[in-house]
Amino acid sequence: MKKILSVLMAVIGSAGVIYLIISDYYGGMFIHMLSYGIILLPLLGIYFVSLVSSLISVIKAGVKENKLHVLILSLPIILFLASCIYDTEFLKSPKVLTAEFKDDLFYYTLIFRENGDCEHEISVFLGYEEVIKGKYYFKGDTIIFTKKPYDNYFIPDTILIDRDSNKLLLKRDSLGNFNKEYNYFNIIKNGK
Repeated sequence: MKKILSVLMAVIGSAGVIYLIISDYYGGMFIHMLSYGIILLPLLGIYFVSLVSSLISVIKAGVKENKLHVLILSLPIILFLASCIYDTEFLKSPKVLTAEFKDDLFYYTLIFRENGDCEHEISVFLGYEEVIKGKYYFKGDTIIFTKKPYDNYFIPDTILIDRDSNKLLLKRDSLGNFNKEYNYFNIIKNGK
């Protein structure tokens, strides 16, 4: 009975940690962890208690006697490491251009990569984060999106690189000229 309870704790705790890791890809707001503290924090506690007790058991009896515990408790650690590798720049194409737009509540970053991929990183007050991927190509100083990195009309399908003011211009006036005063991204890294 004690062994079944121990395995059950390992499974439940591991499921909680896996949920926390996966939730990062769906916004990952830290505030959710606080609001669901009744559920999530005890699951994390169960995982760490189970991890410590399993480490003690492995030291005393060896890995062979605790194969199931080692397997179950190592899954969240492996998933965490895979998640960290996936999020790094190591596996991505080099950046060509990076620009940012700061608002009172939002922080937008547009990243253009050498292979035509574009990422729009959105960070919001209280920790919400989202990355929307798109595709683009350059036509002179114009960036044309073939797949927009945004889900509404904030970023149009065509934007202009203004090299004099180091901005990405978004809006056009009634004559079709890009407006230098209205919403724009500041270029923070320009490799093109």
